Amino acid sequence: TLANLIDYDRALIDCVVDVNPGKQGRYIPGTGHPIVAPDSLPARGVRSAILMNPNYRDENLALLDSAGIAVELIDWSGV
Repeated sequence: TLANLIDYDRALIDCVVDVNPGKQGRYIPGTGHPIVAPDSLPARGVRSAILMNPNYRDENLALLDSAGIAVELIDWSGV
């Protein structure tokens, strides 16, 4: 994962977000980054998130908007 490649000591990335409830509450192997639900982002103080697949940009923006979550999505494909 990106977390394993650039943040092996968990200094840069707070968490990994996944809408799949089966993955939430688990951790990324190797780094131990927690996998959380989108609605936990405000409590964690997350202000921006890296969007790994731009095909889901509109879906993710709609999900965040409907939940009233103000998080900037950064498109990984454009970095």
